[in-house]
Amino acid sequence: MLSRRWIDPFEEMRSIIDEMDRMMEEFWSTGIEPSRPARRGLARRFVPPVEVTEDENNVYVRAAVPGVPKDKLEITVEEDRVYLKGELQEQKKEEKEGVFYSEMRYGTFERAIALPTTVKAEEAKAEYRDGVVELTLPKKAPESKGVKIRLE
Repeated sequence: MLSRRWIDPFEEMRSIIDEMDRMMEEFWSTGIEPSRPARRGLARRFVPPVEVTEDENNVYVRAAVPGVPKDKLEITVEEDRVYLKGELQEQKKEEKEGVFYSEMRYGTFERAIALPTTVKAEEAKAEYRDGVVELTLPKKAPESKGVKIRLE
């Protein structure tokens, strides 16, 4: 005799949604989660966390790049985007005995940061202090959205 088991038609869909949520979280992760090992042999890379704010006249971008020397950073500003590139070099350590554990991420990184409005790239200013890059980007005046014309 065949036993009949009721199957929830949405159970598989919930499972797929959960898996997609996990994949997106892993994709957008900053790589600073030591408790989660890299899956499928893919090592996590360093992605600097950023903060973008604005006031009436400027857009401000802050990026945390601890341990990255000033000469290993490259910043490019466009009207609507900031590109941050750099390299975090590993300090060579000699292992004497036993195994040591490292949660540090090394290597090159690159990040494109979308801005909330267009800026005057040629007037951008940058400061680097205590492992934090701070950009001040003057806003561009809004351009005309069009001109109404009269029909004849």
